[in-house]
Amino acid sequence: MKKLSTKITAMIVIVVVIGMAVLCFLTNSKVTNLAQKNAEESLSEAVKSRVELINEYNNSLRESVVAYGQSGIYWQYIEALKGNQESGNTADELYVLAEKYVQEYKENVYPDRFEGLFVADGDTKQICHSNPENIGNYLREDEDEREALMENLENVSSNSTYFAGMKATANGDGTMVLVNYYPVKNPKTGELIGVVGGGAYTQPLIDILNEQPVDGFENSTYYLLDVNNGTYLFNSEDNSLQGTEVESDMKNAIETAKELQSEEVVTALFEHNGVGYISAELYMPEQGWLFIMKDSQAEVFSESTNISHILILLCIIVAVAIAVITAIVTRIMMKPLPLIAESIARFGTLNLRLTDDIKPLSKRKDEIGNMANALREMAHGIRHAVHQLEDCRNDISGTAHTMGDAMQNLSDSVTNNATVTEELYASIANTNSSVSNVNDAVSNVFNSVDEITEKVDKSDEITDKLLAKSEEIKNGAKNALNVGRVKIEEQKEKIDIAVDGLHAIENINSMVDDILGIAGQTNLLALNASIEAARAGEAGRGFAVVAEEISSLADQSKETAEHIQAIVQDSNQSVENVRSCFQEIINYMEKDILVNFEKFAEASDEYGEQSNQISEAIEAITDSMHQLKAYMQEIVDSADAVAEAADQNEHAVTEIVEKNEVMQSISEQMGDITDTNSKNSNQINEIVEKFEL
Repeated sequence: MKKLSTKITAMIVIVVVIGMAVLCFLTNSKVTNLAQKNAEESLSEAVKSRVELINEYNNSLRESVVAYGQSGIYWQYIEALKGNQESGNTADELYVLAEKYVQEYKENVYPDRFEGLFVADGDTKQICHSNPENIGNYLREDEDEREALMENLENVSSNSTYFAGMKATANGDGTMVLVNYYPVKNPKTGELIGVVGGGAYTQPLIDILNEQPVDGFENSTYYLLDVNNGTYLFNSEDNSLQGTEVESDMKNAIETAKELQSEEVVTALFEHNGVGYISAELYMPEQGWLFIMKDSQAEVFSESTNISHILILLCIIVAVAIAVITAIVTRIMMKPLPLIAESIARFGTLNLRLTDDIKPLSKRKDEIGNMANALREMAHGIRHAVHQLEDCRNDISGTAHTMGDAMQNLSDSVTNNATVTEELYASIANTNSSVSNVNDAVSNVFNSVDEITEKVDKSDEITDKLLAKSEEIKNGAKNALNVGRVKIEEQKEKIDIAVDGLHAIENINSMVDDILGIAGQTNLLALNASIEAARAGEAGRGFAVVAEEISSLADQSKETAEHIQAIVQDSNQSVENVRSCFQEIINYMEKDILVNFEKFAEASDEYGEQSNQISEAIEAITDSMHQLKAYMQEIVDSADAVAEAADQNEHAVTEIVEKNEVMQSISEQMGDITDTNSKNSNQINEIVEKFEL
């Protein structure tokens, strides 16, 4: 049980450690966030208060320069230098008065704050200075810069100054001053004629800032940067850096300030040279300055770090205490478990007797008591099960013999049933073969009847067509006979007319005779003309040629007429031949064709009557064949039903055979089971004898 209690204790300790670690992490994160938030707020307030001090210092300087510049003596002195006498004093007298005022003002107003006060003319040349060595120097060496300065002063009101920034003093010791210019104008004309101003030391401002510590930021540092020039105005870590160029990290801060142009405090966490810092910065747009204050995170978060360390230590102490208490409680709570384990081990040896140490444990109200009660109930249940097992063994032993006898009888019955079933199967198989043969024969007869029926149907259709054709031929013969008679009469008349028209050829003979007569006369005329031309001699030679041509033409006309006469004679003979041919054709059509048409018409009538008789006979045969086909269909359906019933019987017998085989197998299995039950009964008996109740 030591191992189990150790495991339980270890698991509890692990859970507690994990819980404590999570608690420490969440608490530390919360404390760190609160510390960071408080630090940012405190640092922001410190930055704001210091920027306010800077603004107050600048404002006081401005007010001092404005009060200094409003003295009327300066503009009079500048005008006197220009040759304009605005008062009863000369330029020298005015210089003495101005110099005296400068010195007195410097001594009476912030005597340690101003490095110097001066007066310059319109060309920025210093004409009066608290330090006379500077008289004659220009405020701006470059002429363009002088003009730019005067232009800026034009826009300055009478109650304000032009802030020229922070500059190093002329003595070269690195001292920085804040320079303010005030415009000097002629009150009569309003013309800008000069400038007065002063340079105030920055050290008093630094002293003021150093006198403002912040709780929790005792080692903090601050910087004032010139955003436009990228230089230090002052650096609390090293004041010698005033006026020098800032480092790269400060350049990044300047670029960010230019980009954001925000007048709110911006805080950030960053690392520099491996050291973590927290910073706050505020942009001063009026002056073009950036004030930055920073401190190390180790100092800022030192208190929260101490709290985290204390919390971690407390968590460790609590975890150790819980582990010790858990180990002690676990050992106490698990002390009875070895007794229960010992009893369970005896159960493994089939010893169901409980020791006296278990009984007191069952009275407990915790899980140990539940386990002890469960152990007692389990022992009681196993005893009861052993008694029931003994009874079952006796029942199994008795029923095993009875089942063996029953299974032997069942096996014999199954064997006899299988023999009878096989004989029945062989008989049904023969019956199915005979039914199949009958079915095939009936199918063949049905197919033959079906083919005959189809042929009879086709014959019926052909007979119908023959009847229609016969009727058509009969009607056509009668119509042709009637039309033929009419056409023969019409053609006979036309032939007679045509033959009569051929007699006109005989008139050509008389016309040819006339032509022959004319040709003879023409020939005589030509002969007479030739004779007369001969008589005329040379003068009638042309006439003789004409007479000769006419004679030649008369001969040709005679020959043509004789040829036509021969043709006409042949034509007359042909007309007679045509007449005789037409007469023979008419006689043939009247005596032969018309007679044959009459006989064909009579034969068509007889053929139509015979076709009707054939059609009626075929229709009767068709009806008989359809009826026979229906009877054969019924026979085929009956044969199919018989075949299907035979198949079902064969299938049923097959199933009976298969079931007999299954019964035989089951019978054998039951025999095996019976043998097994007998063996199990003996084994149960052996087991029951091993229990100690």
